[in-house]
Amino acid sequence: MSQIDEPQTKKDLRAQIVKKRADLGRAIERTEGLKLELLELEQCYHARVGTIEAECELMEFEIFELKKIGDLVQKGETPEEARRIVRERDALNREREEARLYEDMKVHESIKRSSESCDKRSLGKDDATKIKKLWRALAYRFHPDLVQNEDEKRGRERMMKEINHAYVRRDLAALTALEREMGREVSRGDDMEELERELVDLDRALSRVAQRVVAFKRSDWYAMRLLVLSARKEGRDHMETLAARARRVLHAHTKERDNLASALSI
Repeated sequence: MSQIDEPQTKKDLRAQIVKKRADLGRAIERTEGLKLELLELEQCYHARVGTIEAECELMEFEIFELKKIGDLVQKGETPEEARRIVRERDALNREREEARLYEDMKVHESIKRSSESCDKRSLGKDDATKIKKLWRALAYRFHPDLVQNEDEKRGRERMMKEINHAYVRRDLAALTALEREMGREVSRGDDMEELERELVDLDRALSRVAQRVVAFKRSDWYAMRLLVLSARKEGRDHMETLAARARRVLHAHTKERDNLASALSI
């Protein structure tokens, strides 16, 4: 039977499915777009503010150590002996902490270089359009919220990570390769029962996507996003404000560290 000869109820069902698919496609695009925006915001924060905060943590550790040395000196130890005692006592913890902070700083620097590299990369208008269109199509086909089976959901989550990473890199070749690797979308059945099942699945998927948006909006990074956007409207750079504040804290810590070291003549 052709679609022209179909009962009106089936035509209405098809029309509902078409509308729901379009609604879901837009919802997924908005949700994944927000997710990527929050990820890029987090990377920007770590690159511009996190490295300074890591230096502050190291400075706080040095201040704490100098204060312990000062306490031992007040109890009669020489500065040299007090320093030796403290260093031996804290050596293992210090090594672990410095190693962790050093790795954090390396990650932050790597993110910063990657971000700068992406910013410098210029794309033609046609390529940018192709990338967004391909990403949107792949996100709609393989989004984890489209399925309920947990194993299939986990598989789709891995797919979406690859898709989003390629999109963030603006890598058209990678997205095209993913499309070929993942194959074509499998069409569903055409009988009333299957159409009704698809409509139910689409409603459930829309509900899950809406829940994901709510979760994003409750996150600290979404609150940060609102502050960044508000500052931008006022012609301010919120990240620079945070970085300046962190630099002031670092300056104060450095001064305190130097004063303590001078008092102990070390």
